[in-house]
Amino acid sequence: MRSKACRIGLWAALAGACMAMAIAGCGGTGGGDGESGALARQASPLQQSGRWLVDADGRVVILHGVNMVAKRAPYRPSALGFGADDADAIAAMGFNTVRLGLIHKALVPAPGQYDAAYLDDIQRTAEMLTARGLLVLLDFHQDLYNERYQGEGFADWATVDSADGAPSDAAGCDQGFPTNIFTCRHLWEAFDNLFGINGAVQALSSRGLTLQQEFADAWRVVARRFRDTPGVFGYNLLNEPYPGSATLACLNPLGCLGDQDAALTAFHQQLVDAIAAIDPDKILFYEPYATNFNAGFPTAHGDLATVAGVGLSFHNYACPFGIVGIPPELGLGGLCGPLFEQSVFDNAEAQSQRYGHALLLTEFGATDDADAIDRMADLADANRVSWQYWAWWNEDVCCERPEEGIIDHPANPPSPEHLDAAKLDALVRPYPRVVAGTPLSWSFDAQTREFRLRYTSEAADGSGRRLADLTTEVWVPRRQYPDGYTISLSGARVVSGADDERLLLQASAADAPVELSIAPRTP
Repeated sequence: MRSKACRIGLWAALAGACMAMAIAGCGGTGGGDGESGALARQASPLQQSGRWLVDADGRVVILHGVNMVAKRAPYRPSALGFGADDADAIAAMGFNTVRLGLIHKALVPAPGQYDAAYLDDIQRTAEMLTARGLLVLLDFHQDLYNERYQGEGFADWATVDSADGAPSDAAGCDQGFPTNIFTCRHLWEAFDNLFGINGAVQALSSRGLTLQQEFADAWRVVARRFRDTPGVFGYNLLNEPYPGSATLACLNPLGCLGDQDAALTAFHQQLVDAIAAIDPDKILFYEPYATNFNAGFPTAHGDLATVAGVGLSFHNYACPFGIVGIPPELGLGGLCGPLFEQSVFDNAEAQSQRYGHALLLTEFGATDDADAIDRMADLADANRVSWQYWAWWNEDVCCERPEEGIIDHPANPPSPEHLDAAKLDALVRPYPRVVAGTPLSWSFDAQTREFRLRYTSEAADGSGRRLADLTTEVWVPRRQYPDGYTISLSGARVVSGADDERLLLQASAADAPVELSIAPRTP
């Protein structure tokens, strides 16, 4: 199993000053337009309005970005060499967000004890990113729960199973990520004991708190540290939870049939309550059971009550043909994409419509199949969803993942010889970074390099107010338009310079939607 994206192949088999620029949008390559400077001084640069993320003026903000998580000790991206040169490159490409990983084991060496030096380091990395206009989502990351199961995430003291000795020496627990998700019963026990599902009782720490209470306490520490950090817009509560010993039983189109989703909802609500008491302004993102949702099955996760916004953080690994050894030239992705990959978006939209949660695709890709990456980016556009690609760089505990990253290693300079050009050609694409109104549709044709956008100037909050006095920004990367671009526009006027990467539009007072098309200029 070569890659993170392989998980869904297995599931299917088993189932069948710059902060203002990020909002007004410089991407590190230009000056702000002056209308959102105050936003840079706010601790929470984004709010939630239904399925959308919006800025302080109510403009819809679309995110394109990357993930960066250090999964091996000392669990610090900085220790890998991830630094200012990476942040500069990410911003210059037009990305405006990074999902930055925290590891519980690094932060909480013992119950009630927190490593301030670790948090200092993560904060320095976050501030380095936000100083360049990159909006940060902090993510408590786990894969396979703990090193006992050849993964990472929770502290050793928060890992409870019935194994004698190291489970990774036992059959079913020695295949690494992601196979162990489906074969390691001791891993399942760890999640059973965390969530109190499948007949298990929530395990206790040495100080008498449940592991859920301990995790909520860790989130309080993180929230207290980052509540006043400009540019950190949200907290991703827990990456890719699993339904414990019901993992195989839940692999069906109906999902989990027992208490698993209710328990996961209660777990997330406990975290939401803990965070909101410290930092009531951040958007809180939950994830459904990855074993189901990432493959295209719906979730029964319930609503979450909080004073701030709630977001659905979801992943899409439903068609990893290029990763599991099926040649991309067979074109099976073109058949699978409209079905299984689209079903993930459909289920996310249904969850958003049911509860009013914001949508953010926080992982996809994890492959060197550029066609698959391009297809997913097209689907995200078609479904009007923001995204964060997996990953800028990654290495799992079990094995290296050279096919997943954009850069070959963050210790190297982000120069062309160290970057994956095919991935960048798929990911660095035009998109509406800030919309003064509500996006109706946008798309990019990689063959013709034609971009289209339709939006109305009516605010996304349903208030009926119009935002025609504010600007819309479309990122038009020189990577796609090296000789410049031409536009066709109705319902608005251009207020930026010719061939600027930041194309700024001012809508007219008319009720008709703004319609924009961009094409490459012929040399």
